[in-house]
Amino acid sequence: MRVVEMGLRELAKNLQVKLTHKGKKQPIEFADWGTIINVAKTKISQVNALGPGPKRQAKLDFYADATDHCLFMKDIWRNTVSHARKAYNDSESLRALTRAHDFMLLLARTV
Repeated sequence: MRVVEMGLRELAKNLQVKLTHKGKKQPIEFADWGTIINVAKTKISQVNALGPGPKRQAKLDFYADATDHCLFMKDIWRNTVSHARKAYNDSESLRALTRAHDFMLLLARTV
């Protein structure tokens, strides 16, 4: 999940996400996953406002897919593992690893 977090941060930087906390600028490195994902989704809405065309559609497809990957991993694995709420068996661990791998491949092809 740490690797995925680094990918999420790079995704946010690529989207030029600006974060604040209590009215002050917050570095991406100090924001939690939920905050980064929510602001990234807002940026995606702005991309959606661009005129129709293949570039817009490609951006939308990529960013929507990438943020959905992060949201899924955050809710299914990251929170429970990082906060020691649950242990995973071999097959569950492999699914998490596969999902993280797929996410990083997606970023490597596009970002």
